[in-house]
Order: sequence, then C-alpha cells, then structure tokens
Amino acid sequence: MIFSRDLYALPSVDGPFLKSHIRADNVTEVEVRACSFSNSQPGITTSIALGQGITSANSTLTVRPGCPNGADYCPGQLLVRNSFTNLDHGIELFETGTSSYATIHQSDFTNNIAGIYANGMTGFAVTENLFTVGDNAVELTGIVDEQFLGYQRALFSTESYGFVLRDNSLIQATTGQVQPLVGTEGIVVGYTRDHNDVVYRNTSSGLERAFVGEGISADVSNSYTGRIVGLQFHCNESDNNAVNFLSRRVTSAIAAEQIQHSIRYFQGDRRPADNRFDLWPVSTPDRWDFSVSTETPLDYFYREPIGGGPWAYLPLSYTTAPPRFYPNDLPNLVGSICNDRPSYNLDQLANMDVDGLMEDLEDDLVAAKLAYGNVRFIHEQLVDGGNHDEVVQEISSTWPNEAWQLRQYLMDISPFLSTESLKEAVNKPYFPMAMKAEVCIANPDATKKEGFVKWLELYANEPMPGYLIDLIIASWESRTFRTEMELELADHHATMCQMANELLYVEHQQPQPSAVVLRSTWQQVRSTAGRYAEALLLMGQGNYNEAHTVVSAIPEEHDLKSPEQLER
Repeated sequence: MIFSRDLYALPSVDGPFLKSHIRADNVTEVEVRACSFSNSQPGITTSIALGQGITSANSTLTVRPGCPNGADYCPGQLLVRNSFTNLDHGIELFETGTSSYATIHQSDFTNNIAGIYANGMTGFAVTENLFTVGDNAVELTGIVDEQFLGYQRALFSTESYGFVLRDNSLIQATTGQVQPLVGTEGIVVGYTRDHNDVVYRNTSSGLERAFVGEGISADVSNSYTGRIVGLQFHCNESDNNAVNFLSRRVTSAIAAEQIQHSIRYFQGDRRPADNRFDLWPVSTPDRWDFSVSTETPLDYFYREPIGGGPWAYLPLSYTTAPPRFYPNDLPNLVGSICNDRPSYNLDQLANMDVDGLMEDLEDDLVAAKLAYGNVRFIHEQLVDGGNHDEVVQEISSTWPNEAWQLRQYLMDISPFLSTESLKEAVNKPYFPMAMKAEVCIANPDATKKEGFVKWLELYANEPMPGYLIDLIIASWESRTFRTEMELELADHHATMCQMANELLYVEHQQPQPSAVVLRSTWQQVRSTAGRYAEALLLMGQGNYNEAHTVVSAIPEEHDLKSPEQLER
C-alpha cells in the first residue's frame, strides 16, 4: 500500500476531532512518499484535538521522500520530503503482540507535541529527519501527553529497543509563542532495559533538554551488567541547549522502581562516547552539559584533548551528582570515532551490494559475540563466581572434555607456571582461546617476562586476539583489571547489539524481509530482550506454541530477579 502526494487518504475521526490521517493496523507494507500532514483548524486548545499524522500498529511502515509527480522513479528531479505540522503526534508507532518495523527517513516535523512517538517497538529506524520543536500553545491532554510534564518533544520512545536513531537535526521553533530554551525536549528514550542501544550522531540546538534517557534503560539485574548493557549516547552535538544530556528519574513510577532508573553506567568504553558539549560557563544558572537525577553513578569516557571548536568533548558544567569522567587515550582524530560505524541511507542501500553488506554485518556480529563470550568466560571465573551467561553456555558447550581437564590442572598450580609451560599450554590445539587467556591472567609473573606478550601476538600457533592480550597486560595491575575487563565486555556487547540492529534495519528495507534472517539475527543476541523479540517474530507468524517455548526457557538461560520474573 503506497500513499503519495496524488492520493488522498480518508482520515479517521473521533467525535468532532481528527484522530489520524492514516491509520494502519496489521498491514504488511505501508509506504508514504512526499505527503503533507497538518491540522489548520482554528480554535483548538488541547493537544489531543490536534490528532495524529500516521498511526501504525503491528505494521511495517516506510516514510521517505518521493517524486514530485507521484511516480515511482524520477531521475534527476529533487525529491519531496514528507511533512508533519501542528499535530499532536506526527507519527505514532505501536507493537502489541507481533513483530513490525518502521523506517522514517528525511521527513520534516514542525511544531508537533511529539514528532514521533514509539511504544513497545522491537525495531525501528529514524534517520536524517528535521524536527522543529515548540511554539504549540495548546494544553497537553490525553494519557500520553500528560506525562510530558509540559514539554513538547521531537521524539519519544518508551519500552522500545533495537532501534537506529542517527543523523537527525533538532531545533527550537522561532515564531515566538514559546521562549527559547523553555518547554522543549529533543530525543527522549526510556525503558530500553537489557539491550545495548545507541542514540547516535544527532545535532540539537536551542532546546531546554536535548538528549534524555529515562526509566530503566540499563540491565539493572546486578551491578556489573548495568555497567555494560543499556542505553548510550554517542557522537551527538549540542549547541545552545539549556541541558545537553540528562539521565532522568521518572517520578511517576513507584518508589521501588525509581531506584533502578538509569542509562548504561558506562557511557563509552574502549571507544569514547564522543558527544560534543556546548560549553556553558560553570557559573551559568540552570545550564548543564550533563545533568543526572538518577541514583546510580555513571562513568563517562571522553576524548582527549578537551578542546576542538565551539564545543568540547568533556562536560564542564554538571549537576551536583555528576558522572565520573575519564579520558580515553585514543589518538586525536576528529570524527574518526563518529564515522567508523555503519552509516547508509535508503538511497544508498538501493545502489549497494546488499547481500555483501549483510554478510559483513553478520561476520561482525558473530566476531563480537565470540569476543564477548571469551572475555565473559574469564569474568565469570575470576569475578562472578559462576553467574552464568547464555553466550558463555553456548560457546563453552562446544569445548572438549580434555580442554576442561587441562584448564583445571593448570589453574590448580597457578600462579606458579613458568613462561615455558604457558607457551606449551597456549600451543595445545584443542585448548580454547578463552581458557588460554584465563590461565595467562592467573600467572602474571610469567606473562610479564620480556617477549612473552609479543610471542602470544606473533609466534603462537594460534596468535591471541589483541583484546585478550590487553586483559593480560591489565592483570599486571590488579587495581585496574576488573574495570579493564568490563570495558572490553561493554565494547563487544555493544558491537554485537548494534550489528544486530543494523542487520534488522537492512533486512527490513528489502522487498520481502526474511523471517528466517530476522529470527536468526535475534538468536545471536543472547539476552532476555533478544528472546522476547524472537517470540514476537514467532507470534507474527502464528507460531504461538513455539513463542511460548522461547519465553518459558528464559529462566534456564538467565538468572531472573523478581521484577524480571514478573515481566516474563
């Protein structure tokens, strides 16, 4: 089903007010090109009466620019962007029991109470859009808008994960009904829970709050997992916002839940977060580069040097409960971190070798998963005391009994192994790489010997990956070892989740997305979020018994706390 500018969709009406210009319920494919959605009725005083542009529930929606004459192709002509103006919500996205997806690309959202509102989506993409926020003087009414606390928002996502949010521009409206830096929020994301999502490479100017993470947006099941799994903000730029970044407690939630509210405790890891702050002077009232109203301490990793333009990589102004700030020792290559992730729009995908791209993304996902599993195995043995992880179970189940016996023998006589004995163990053909690294870490006196690390890297029968060698070196300084190991885990788990997100995005741009590819992608992400997403896919195919089996097996794969058991 395609809507273009020469087609007219009969809006759904609720009483005297417009409800939605287009409403899609359980529709396999809806595409909107070069359309304008607005409400110019006079005398409207409440937000709910403004109505919605598009409401998509359990449907696959694509909103993208189109040809000026409504044709499918118009080489050489300037494409017309979709626009959403003076509405309650420009686009609403819901998923309530099956798997759906939405792609919103190069559209303009102006003076809506919320440009895009997503609730319960297990995957959507919002890329290269322009959001002009504010200047709508109506009272905020209705169940959703009343939770906005008087703020108008560019995008609000809640209970959603697996998304791609990148390269969008957020600006303050300038017609004068709303004062600058008052009553406006940019990208607000809440309740992502145990998936490593990233709000990436967006720009914001003149808003009261630019980038907000709220509610339970980290895996808070224990203190370690919340450090490495959860919502992050990377490579976003701020200019003249009152608050650039905010980790926010949702005060309407019950008190016992509010204690768990946080974004990912590590903002950045082996790579710096690389957000750019607009340098409010420290003495400026109510102006913050970083504001935190949640309880869990955050660790923010920034790039050095601090300067580099009208902004800085290190926040200088922050609330009384700031993150702990740590410099990252990567070289000063401006933009290098923010350009090394996959980045392609719909037009580029149309001219790419998509099969080759999918293979590259799959290889990156599997490599990140293996790296995470190796480091996580070592973490379990040395720190967690056997707190199992599904990735480790999956990988270690393939290791032979001889390897486990050799590992136990070597660990029993550690830390007294000689360098020569370590080399002999490392060269055993059936000895898994994670076990080799574990034994090396348990024998720091031998690994410190001159030439051993170089031998591991270059001359061993199977050279050891750099990330494991880094942990061996870190083990020489026991005070930093756990942090170094968890930074490695954070990096690999985030890469694994982001490659899965990109695979889902690319596959959903195909004429007939493959349910097999989508499910196999989620199966690589061995988390509760991955299992729920897999179950939703199965429900969408009508395989309810298999979906029930997937959800029922979660306690066998993960240690669930009481709230997580209730969620399941």
